Amino acid sequence: DWLDAIKAAMRGFSIYDDLKDALVEMGIPEKEIAFIHDYNTDDQKAALFRAVNDGKVRVLLGSTEKMGAGTNVQQRAVALHHLDVPWKPSDIEQREGRVIRQGNSLIDKDGPNYVPGFEVEVMAYATQDTLDLFMWQTQEKKLSMIGQLRTGNVGREVDNAFEEMQMSAGEMQAAATSNPYLLEEIQLKDKIK
Repeated sequence: DWLDAIKAAMRGFSIYDDLKDALVEMGIPEKEIAFIHDYNTDDQKAALFRAVNDGKVRVLLGSTEKMGAGTNVQQRAVALHHLDVPWKPSDIEQREGRVIRQGNSLIDKDGPNYVPGFEVEVMAYATQDTLDLFMWQTQEKKLSMIGQLRTGNVGREVDNAFEEMQMSAGEMQAAATSNPYLLEEIQLKDKIK
């Protein structure tokens, strides 16, 4: 294993390749895993989307940009995994809109693959000792504010939320390290001020 790790470090790390290797190791045939960035023309993408909707491709990996509007792969979608945290709430809506939408035959009572009580899973991941937690908290606040604006329930909380979303450079540094005392020190200094 250490030799494989050295070889991987020498060639550079690819999250796509690493995920594919892990999925194959867990029993998913390699031909049933696809990367959206390998399909560049409209015809290639249309063929890929048909393969996904037909169940020939079980796992589709791609970025928010590459799998945005026009990516209609929802017919058999069972899960979405957020591997990173986008900055804009619209990116979360765009991602989730690929799987939580009409046309999923597992949800549609008239669909050929209907499964009673089935729900699409949406999972988000955060890496320990990084800014992921702060970014997900920021997204939560942004989405809450957008929800307030959409429903007309805007209160004083919106102003406070903008202040809470700001993170000092020191807090970012502390969050990026695994030293909880550094973050505590910065927060105590802010309280004293």
